[in-house]
Amino acid sequence: MIKAVVLDIDGVVVGTKKGINFPNPAPRVSQALRKVHDSGVPVVFITAKTSFAASENIKYVGIDNPHIADSGAVLFNPIRGELLHIKYISPSDVHRIISLVPKSTLVHLFTTRGYFVIKKVQEKLPEFVKKYSDFMQRSPIPVDNFDEVIKNEEVVKINIYAFDSKEKDKITEIISKSMKNIAYRWATNPHLEPVEIMVITTSGVSKRPGVEALTQDLRVSVDEVLGVGDMLQDWDFLEVCGYKATLANGSKKLKDKLNFSDEKQFMGGHVDRDGILDILKHFKLV
Repeated sequence: MIKAVVLDIDGVVVGTKKGINFPNPAPRVSQALRKVHDSGVPVVFITAKTSFAASENIKYVGIDNPHIADSGAVLFNPIRGELLHIKYISPSDVHRIISLVPKSTLVHLFTTRGYFVIKKVQEKLPEFVKKYSDFMQRSPIPVDNFDEVIKNEEVVKINIYAFDSKEKDKITEIISKSMKNIAYRWATNPHLEPVEIMVITTSGVSKRPGVEALTQDLRVSVDEVLGVGDMLQDWDFLEVCGYKATLANGSKKLKDKLNFSDEKQFMGGHVDRDGILDILKHFKLV
């Protein structure tokens, strides 16, 4: 029996149709999720988005309980304005990462109040910067260098952007060989493809321990959780969920991890056709 629902935001409830299901979920999706939550089955969002961006989606849906942002680094309740638990990257590690990547690489430093970018790098990528600002519903704060940011702010997450496979391989080699106290994973979403993003958090942070800790607070077993994701990186938390689902727009690599002959695993329609509703209906939650 499902006693909690944990789901990603982008590609699951937020799609690509501006004004319909972007930047916030479609109204009927929000209504269905509130119905599930009000029935006594907590609905929890888990996202690589930073907390200030995810909070806009969560406030729009209107679900009052803890949620997970920044790939597991932040536990928060935006309805109540609460930051419940945060794991920061040490200033020394932030400095080290910045020093390793080529100066022309697009990098964002995220805090719980905003995100920062090097002005000269941003100016060379106006189209992508606009697209990303639309996705975040907020523009980055341009700075001449990151020194003052690292000195005065607490960094929760670092994003490093790869615009082709060669750049991705180079970034992976640099970070994997030189950084031991951080966790990283590559991610993307339908709004930003084909650009890929290395998401860096402090060591030990990922979606899976975030879900495991939250289920303890909710007093449910992970076997009683329905997890919904759309990209391979979501397998990190889906693997431990007793019920698993994705959508038609989910990545092939994630779909290959799932067994759709298992009645506890399911694929709904495309996010732009409110595929999450298919999933909720299949598991008799609505």
